[in-house]
Amino acid sequence: MQESQCAKYNIAYGIYFNSGIMLINILFWCQGDITFKSLRLLNNGDKYQYSNQNVLNIAVGKRRIILARK
Repeated sequence: MQESQCAKYNIAYGIYFNSGIMLINILFWCQGDITFKSLRLLNNGDKYQYSNQNVLNIAVGKRRIILARK
């Protein structure tokens, strides 16, 4: 799934994240205008297979950290 979504939305393979559980840096979120970017993507007429997840990956880009499982 990650490979197809990365290719479809021009996201570097290996940085795509599942948006089910996220720890958000609120300062970064606000400074990066992530809410506005996400809503703009959702309302631009494109159809996303996993809308919230695809849009968040596009809006956040490489500026994210995957936490260790432990």
